[in-house]
Amino acid sequence: MKQFLLLFFLVFMQVTSWAQQIDRFPIYPGCERYMKDNQKLNGCFQERLAADLKLYTKNPINKKSEEKTEMVKISFVVDQKGYMKNFELVESESEESSKKLMKRLNELAKYNEEKKRKIEPASYRKRPVQFKITYVGLQNI
Repeated sequence: MKQFLLLFFLVFMQVTSWAQQIDRFPIYPGCERYMKDNQKLNGCFQERLAADLKLYTKNPINKKSEEKTEMVKISFVVDQKGYMKNFELVESESEESSKKLMKRLNELAKYNEEKKRKIEPASYRKRPVQFKITYVGLQNI
């Protein structure tokens, strides 16, 4: 029993030390109705980001493999001004798909800055804070 409690404590400490302290998740344009529910904000953020990637970026589909998609995880930061930056690869099934998605995310970030489409930043104690997000996307290869 003592070993179990020690193991539980160590795992709990690692998880909580990685957590970011926020009161409210970043709000992607179009997700304002979920302001009071961080879980719904996160889901809406992921859905709207995926939709905008389809609308505002070029995604050439290879005719030979247009039905093949691969999962890619990329993390990025929503800064205190509401812009996406610092894109990093977390996990990918291939280098080709990760490069394509990374390029599309950068295109979307530039598009949003040009059009002044900002993400309302996360907040802690009613102050905007930088927040790291992991996006899981599917990329055609």
